[in-house]
Amino acid sequence: MTGRVRITAGTLKGRWLKVPKSGVRPTSDRVKEAVFSALGLEVQKARVLDAFAGTGALGLEALSRGAAEVVLVEQHKPTARALAEVIDDWGVSGVEVVCAPAEKVVGGRLTGFDLVLADPPYKLVLDDAWWARLAHAVGEGGLLVLERDRATTDAVPAGFALERRKEYGQSQVSFLRRAPRADDA
Repeated sequence: MTGRVRITAGTLKGRWLKVPKSGVRPTSDRVKEAVFSALGLEVQKARVLDAFAGTGALGLEALSRGAAEVVLVEQHKPTARALAEVIDDWGVSGVEVVCAPAEKVVGGRLTGFDLVLADPPYKLVLDDAWWARLAHAVGEGGLLVLERDRATTDAVPAGFALERRKEYGQSQVSFLRRAPRADDA
């Protein structure tokens, strides 16, 4: 492990998560605070997916702030194991760790979330297939919060409406609301 990140608010405030050596780029406290400040009460009782969990900081922050259920997707087995151990050590419920590549489970067996937090590797290209996965992961009227490198110029895909986009240092955070699909109507 190479460092630590903390839970910044809520019932788990002040608890620390270890940052693995596996190339994880944790969301900074500044960005995390801004995201959850913007979300406000929307996180309360929400079903949340942290699609590229890494340290689990985003998903566990959501749980700390009142989310009803959180699913953490992490493909790196040692990191997923460490997340499961932290959850067990903290004695929290309502959290599931899924050890699998996000492209295998997001929008497949993991669908219909109120809130999807996605902080993918900055070099990951979000092609049409990825956007389709994300659209199925987010339930109708749900929100996708996407952190990308600020130089990334992702267009707003069909099925989403951009509510806001902010830059924080090297990061850009977009809040995208999922519109109803034609087959949902």
